[in-house]
Amino acid sequence: AGSSITATTFYGSGANLTGVLSNIVEDTSPQLGGNLDANSKNINFGDSSGSTVNRLNFGAGTDLSIRHNGTDTIFSNATGDLYINNTGSNSDDIIIKAKDDVNIQVQDGENAIVAKGDGAVELYHNNSKKFETSSSGLKVTAANSSSTAFQLYNTDSSANVWYVNGEGNSFQGHIY
Repeated sequence: AGSSITATTFYGSGANLTGVLSNIVEDTSPQLGGNLDANSKNINFGDSSGSTVNRLNFGAGTDLSIRHNGTDTIFSNATGDLYINNTGSNSDDIIIKAKDDVNIQVQDGENAIVAKGDGAVELYHNNSKKFETSSSGLKVTAANSSSTAFQLYNTDSSANVWYVNGEGNSFQGHIY
């Protein structure tokens, strides 16, 4: 069996020590014995140039991965549901900001909600647009086609006259 040596005083440069890493980068499996304190500094990653490099991974394997590919930032969840919780005693709203559009997609790419910057809000059923807003009103799409089933719109800026169209029928109403 090997024996341990404990030293309390050190002399010299340590250049002749053996069995000790001379460069932390050489350690291919570093482990922390406690919490990592960044000491008011940042942890910087380069752009992810492959499926396993420059990523922050959580869980067994890559259950949750955060990376940047040079153009986009990607949060990938490979198991279970992804929750965004804002439920603390001082919590309030959840705000999603975008420079342009916000798209919520389901089934790995089908549109569910599209909020266009400075424009329409569109609601989809099974990737088929069923409801949309415009600067003059709203439009509902027919159940089995792409034609307009119902449209409510205003053409004058006074907002006193609203028009309703539905599958070939027209109605003009006044709102007071």
